Amino acid sequence: MKHSGSLSSAKRSLLETYLRGRRPPVGSEATRITRRPTREPAPLSPAQEQIWRREQTLRGEIRPHNECITIRPSEYLDAAPLEHAFAEVVRRHEIWRTTYDTVGSQAVQVAQEPADGFPLQIVDLRAARSGAREARLQELCALGVLRPFDLRSGPLLRVTLATLSNTEQCIIIFAHLSIVDGVSVYQILPFELASLYNSFAAGKTSPFGDLPIQYADYAYWHQQFVKSQEAHDQLNYWRQELSGGVRNSGWLHQDMRRAFEPYRGTIRPFTLRDSLRSNLAKFSQSVGATLFATLAASLGALIYGYTGQPAVVLLTPTSGVRKRPEVQGLLGHFLNPVALRIDFSGDPSFREILRRTQAAVGAAMAHDEVPLQMLGQALPEITGSDQEEAFSSVGISLQPKSAGSAEGWRVTSMDADNGGTIWDLYLAFIESQEGLVGRVQYSSNRFDETDISRILSDLQEIMEAMMSDLESSVTNWLLCLQRNRRV
Repeated sequence: MKHSGSLSSAKRSLLETYLRGRRPPVGSEATRITRRPTREPAPLSPAQEQIWRREQTLRGEIRPHNECITIRPSEYLDAAPLEHAFAEVVRRHEIWRTTYDTVGSQAVQVAQEPADGFPLQIVDLRAARSGAREARLQELCALGVLRPFDLRSGPLLRVTLATLSNTEQCIIIFAHLSIVDGVSVYQILPFELASLYNSFAAGKTSPFGDLPIQYADYAYWHQQFVKSQEAHDQLNYWRQELSGGVRNSGWLHQDMRRAFEPYRGTIRPFTLRDSLRSNLAKFSQSVGATLFATLAASLGALIYGYTGQPAVVLLTPTSGVRKRPEVQGLLGHFLNPVALRIDFSGDPSFREILRRTQAAVGAAMAHDEVPLQMLGQALPEITGSDQEEAFSSVGISLQPKSAGSAEGWRVTSMDADNGGTIWDLYLAFIESQEGLVGRVQYSSNRFDETDISRILSDLQEIMEAMMSDLESSVTNWLLCLQRNRRV
């Protein structure tokens, strides 16, 4: 018999679908997203505003908003139809030819006119030794992700086609975070790009029509939505859930030993132990939980062990507004961090923590269209310009699977270090062909490599403990871990 907090297979499937960005359509006609009034400048979306404000504080070679994505096509590509395909993607999606400006003190979007072609950079790595070609590819990504974007002049997109052999190529995409999200690069882009390339290579026209709305229309709608009754109702939920703020404190290094540089960070890929890589998803299904809830419960238990706080808050980037059918096919940045408050009071078992986490995830996903900074502004006890910091600076995500794999185009996120991080600690998990893998992005001001090694090791210990005995007390297990360390 399932415990009371488990989900039916249908509901679990729906929540997994929701977390991965494929959203069921909702929304009344009154909140439907339509074309914005063209007489007014296009505003930034609330998420873009947060990025814009953060950009104004960056110094030196810190690029926390520079993204690097690679696409491995299954066939050898000709440059001309690929350039044509990218030009058509950019023509269809205004956001990929958008720059930013200010009108008075207000930042606005400026959609540039479509260009006749696309500036695809071509790099041939075949002259390098076979074993060195991947290293050269990594070097291209590492250098490219550090190259700054000019938000006022643009473009905010750069693409390189690298040829590794007579049968293998890699498309490297560098993009500013303000124009992309996981659904854009893992699902929409690979499908559109592969379809367009195949059509143009065969001498055919585009299989796609014009889009009914653009990202700027959504941004205008979202600025109006936050004033609506629906947004007010969601805001009331978050006020009750997070009133007073729950800031994870008591970290390994509270003294910030290194010279403080805002958003200075680094990235480190990691592979889970064999016992976890392919078994966590099966375990989650067997206990009626989503894989994401299992990952979040494990990280929450780890922070609880480090801080001793009765409640832990994690942030997770969701694209909640993508549940609305008008924007499901749009490229752009639709992410909004939501807070997952996990209650550890009462000496709960792993099973109970998993149940509480599952409930927190479900509630958060039902109220995920209110920008987090709006919540911070609505709570009188919260101060500071970066409202995310009021609740937590620990993030977790489970990246959506690529839709391009069905077309034979495989999408990956290169572990290219942009020198920055938005949160103190951010763990991104990816379900790959080899099982569950991940990367951790962390603040260089707060952690060093030894700290991160300890965090990753302890996290996997907690995952294995949860899988081996759900009825075990989290507190007892943490005490055992501390005793073993002292031996």
